[in-house]
Amino acid sequence: MKTALLVQALVKVSSQLLNGKLVVKFSGRGSPPQAKIGGRQVRQGFSLVEVMVALVLFGALLLVTSWTAKLSVGSSRGAGVRAQAVGVAQRELEAVHALNFNAVDSVPPTPTQDGFTVERIVRGVAMDEDGELVDEPLPRAKVKYVEVVVRWPGGEVRVPTLISQRIKEGV
Repeated sequence: MKTALLVQALVKVSSQLLNGKLVVKFSGRGSPPQAKIGGRQVRQGFSLVEVMVALVLFGALLLVTSWTAKLSVGSSRGAGVRAQAVGVAQRELEAVHALNFNAVDSVPPTPTQDGFTVERIVRGVAMDEDGELVDEPLPRAKVKYVEVVVRWPGGEVRVPTLISQRIKEGV
């Protein structure tokens, strides 16, 4: 009975060797497993140094991947806040356009319910001979430069526009 099992195991091992499959023999004491292919001794597995180098490289790759993911999530969150701030600035400009020309004035920074601070900066401007805008005192100015500044703890958005007295009064 024992002989039949031994012969079966020998036949199985021989057929694996002849078919090109590896027969692995462990030599113990932490050395990598050895195999024979075509009568040659071939080393199988990885040494401790190779495994440690692979782990360090894998760790570095994981660190870079997580840093990139964090950066991506942070920038998309920042873009959402910026889009919200632009919406606040647009609403403020719509309110400015609804006012009479002479009522459009600077407004100091005021907090909103959304957690933003909105400021309106108004100054009189005129066009010089070269087509450039130059400052002009407000009572005389026929054009106003209005800049809405929306601030939050991570940045600010500035949205400028020009308002003409002729357009506002329908002249």
